[in-house]
Amino acid sequence: PATRALEVALGDAATWGTMPCFGDEIARKGYARLHLAPRAQKIADAFFCAEDAWLRLAVARVILYQETCRVLSLGGGPGGDFAALATLADYAGGDYLDNRPAPTRHQRPSARVHCDVVDYEEGWAACVEA
Repeated sequence: PATRALEVALGDAATWGTMPCFGDEIARKGYARLHLAPRAQKIADAFFCAEDAWLRLAVARVILYQETCRVLSLGGGPGGDFAALATLADYAGGDYLDNRPAPTRHQRPSARVHCDVVDYEEGWAACVEA
C-alpha cells in the first residue's frame, strides 16, 4: 500500500507539478525494488545499442579504457545508474564468459566506478550507500 501511494503521488507530480513525499521508508524500498532493475537495464542497453554506434563506443571508452569511471547522477534516487555502470564495467572486463571464469587472455581490468548520486530526497542515501 505504501509503495502504491508513492507511485500515485509520482503520477500526480508529473501531471500537476506537485512534489511527492518520499518520507516513508517502506514506500522507498518498494519503489527501489520495482524500479532499480529496469532503470539499470537502460544503462546497459546503451552499451549494447546497435542503432547508435557512437553511444556504444562512448560507453565502451569510459568503461573499458579508463581506470576510473566517474558518474554524476542527478535525481538518481536509489542509485540505479551506479548499480548499472558497476555491473556493466564488471561484465565488460571479461571476468566471466558463459557464466564461467573466462580464460586469462580474455580478461582485462574494468574501470572502477565512482558515482555521486544527487537527489533532493535524503532518504535515498541509505539505499545508495548499501
